[in-house]
Amino acid sequence: MSCAVVCGALVTPTGSPRAQGCMPIRFTSPNLTLRDNTYLNDHGWQFGAGYRWLDADHFYIGHTYSPLASPGQKPIIIKVHTLNLSATYAFTNRFSAGILVPFVAGSQSMIQGDNLRHTQTDASLGDISLVANMWLLQPLDHATGNISVTVGVKAPTGSHNHTDAFHSASGDVTATPVQTSLQAGDGGWGIVLQTDAFKQISGKLSAYAAGSYLANPRGHSEVASPVSIATFTAVTDEYSAHAGLAYAVAPKKGLAVSLGGRIDGVPVHDAIGGGSLYFRRPGYTIYAEPGISLTLAKTPFSRSGSTFSLSVPVAVDRNRESSVAEQQHGVRYGGDFASYLIFFNYSIRR
Repeated sequence: MSCAVVCGALVTPTGSPRAQGCMPIRFTSPNLTLRDNTYLNDHGWQFGAGYRWLDADHFYIGHTYSPLASPGQKPIIIKVHTLNLSATYAFTNRFSAGILVPFVAGSQSMIQGDNLRHTQTDASLGDISLVANMWLLQPLDHATGNISVTVGVKAPTGSHNHTDAFHSASGDVTATPVQTSLQAGDGGWGIVLQTDAFKQISGKLSAYAAGSYLANPRGHSEVASPVSIATFTAVTDEYSAHAGLAYAVAPKKGLAVSLGGRIDGVPVHDAIGGGSLYFRRPGYTIYAEPGISLTLAKTPFSRSGSTFSLSVPVAVDRNRESSVAEQQHGVRYGGDFASYLIFFNYSIRR
């Protein structure tokens, strides 16, 4: 799933900011990117590599852009690279299963306690997901439209308590957990739920829609909350969805363009578990999402087809929502958001 709120600063009732961390939505969705909707044959394989680039440096409180409320009145600069490697096997043309293995590398530059800018980094394996997929309609009879349902499990294979140097106001340097935006994992087992749908409207025009929800039953990790309003850091749910239209510019050459809308977010309340009471940074971003894809019937790497796709969601609205703990204690958080994202995907079939 991709990214909404990335950074936080606690704004006290008097308005003075206190530096906090960042929490991008992790790129864990199995299929929620620009994709072709052709079917896998019985006993066929599909291998993929998906890359996401995130660069966030715009500080918001609610819907309001508030750069002077960030720590030291200076931007928090977040850069996160995510590489997802995936493999899918089709038992039949309706049923398949797959694995998603993410790798995450990121940095955060911000004003720390000594009023100087410092950078924290992390790079490691993320949380691995195993999923099963089913097309609701028989592909042989519904070549121009179908709906799929995906369910799976996310394992806590990524680090969620990686530490780096933090400089305090007294000049001491201590190893503290890096902000959650840089952690490759969230520390909990998760339930992956997703649906994808497409429908050919005319010869060259199709509609698409997809939605994904990651439910984390674990309420909190063992990582302490960075503020006194909560004891531990929550293991939050995440969601993402997009919909739009795709147009086959050159069907014989496999070239298509698309335009749609997208939303990525962290909810205020989890679907299950008690994580809503612990430290979290809820919020969402709404994007306009243009994209382009190229599907080749044969390539040097695959005789069964390869697909390249690129999408660049551009933010049109951001909202750093107030968490339950903030509401209970009468404080308000802000957060850094990305102005745009970059998704690049490549898949081959065997």
